[in-house]
Amino acid sequence: ADFSGDQLCQVACAVAGTEVDSHNGLCDLAEAIAPKLDELPLDGEDGNLSALTWAMSAKGVQSEALTERLAERAIKELVAFEPKVLSDVREVCFWAFLRESADAWSNRERFQRMDVQFAYQGFYTKLGERVIERLADINPITCVYMMWTFSKGGVGDDALFAAIADRVGKVVQSLDRCGLTMFCWNYAFAQIENDQVYKICSKDTLRKARMAEMAPRDVSGVAWAYAKAGKIEDGKLIRGLSKHALGLLEDGIKQKCYRGPTKSLYRPVYEGDNSAVDAMVDSFDCMSLGDLLEGLVLWQHEDAELLRVAKEYVTLGLRQPQKFRVNRQFVRNTGGFGR
Repeated sequence: ADFSGDQLCQVACAVAGTEVDSHNGLCDLAEAIAPKLDELPLDGEDGNLSALTWAMSAKGVQSEALTERLAERAIKELVAFEPKVLSDVREVCFWAFLRESADAWSNRERFQRMDVQFAYQGFYTKLGERVIERLADINPITCVYMMWTFSKGGVGDDALFAAIADRVGKVVQSLDRCGLTMFCWNYAFAQIENDQVYKICSKDTLRKARMAEMAPRDVSGVAWAYAKAGKIEDGKLIRGLSKHALGLLEDGIKQKCYRGPTKSLYRPVYEGDNSAVDAMVDSFDCMSLGDLLEGLVLWQHEDAELLRVAKEYVTLGLRQPQKFRVNRQFVRNTGGFGR
């Protein structure tokens, strides 16, 4: 009782970062910190909600009192948050731990990885039960990113995913391009059937204004999602994505984006794009190009010109003094060419 929420959180992280069997002690700490959650910010290098949730998840502590309070705080933040673009929502989804501040409070820096990247199952169960009643009050972009934390975290929730489909599907044009991509990607990755989502996303992607703003990651993400889900009957969609991808690759070659894909591809349409930097987006790297190729293979869509330009793009990248991407991603990419 004499310790602040910040201090208790820092103790929890210090303990969780060791190999000591500290389950019982963390259970007691969870009970003590639950009433003090409002003292903690969402993120940061000192005591914060993301750090606390990681500590409990890393050690398998599932305090009912703490879980209840974490879910309440999550919903409060989700309802209040107003994002401009999808990536903004990372801030509010504190139960996803792949964030810059993690080096300060987790064992990522020590082990060069995070074995626990998302919250424990009990938190997701409680959040799913509660948040479904508040979806109408949550921004559609926030809904999509929240759903990603479920799908990427390996947590299936059919009722929640169906409710999000209904909530977001009605206003899909209000999503930013990244949000549209993730909307359909979530269902494919989680293997949740929802034909209506794919119909809605296909129609929106094929809008002239929407297709024009689709960046390389968006094109590859949508192509992969539809192919992975087996929704390959829409020839118009894959032809549109393929044609747009070809233009993006050609621009990438002209602008020498193969030297470094990060925020290197300029197009006037990205002026004012809140996910771009100086009207530049990430060009194709081996991972996004690999996803596109895999999507084309699964779709059984042949485009000789796209394949030719993709080979040229990768070849130019590999000729640079510094490798285009790590070997694992390059193998994944050439696997797509081979297939």
